[in-house]
Amino acid sequence: MISTFVNALLVAIAGVIVGSLVAMIRALARMRRDVARLVKMDSLRAGDLEAIARIQRPILVGVKVSLEAIRDGKSNGNVSDAHREISDSLDKYDSYLASLMRRGR
Repeated sequence: MISTFVNALLVAIAGVIVGSLVAMIRALARMRRDVARLVKMDSLRAGDLEAIARIQRPILVGVKVSLEAIRDGKSNGNVSDAHREISDSLDKYDSYLASLMRRGR
């Protein structure tokens, strides 16, 4: 009678331990997938930030030289150069956005 009870108790304890291990393994696998997804999203956002940074500088330079031309009343080609840089940057940025749309992001 006592050995039957002890056997049943050991089986129950083993079931709890195995069940807990299975649950922990599943949780770890789920966390690993979540971390991988976050890392992928982070790397995609890094490209977005790089594209924005690449376009921001020419725009700021263009604003600066435009203000200088307004202040000094003359343009020595720097406004045209800045305008060309802004146009080139915008074309690159548009191409980047188009590639994101083709990839389905």
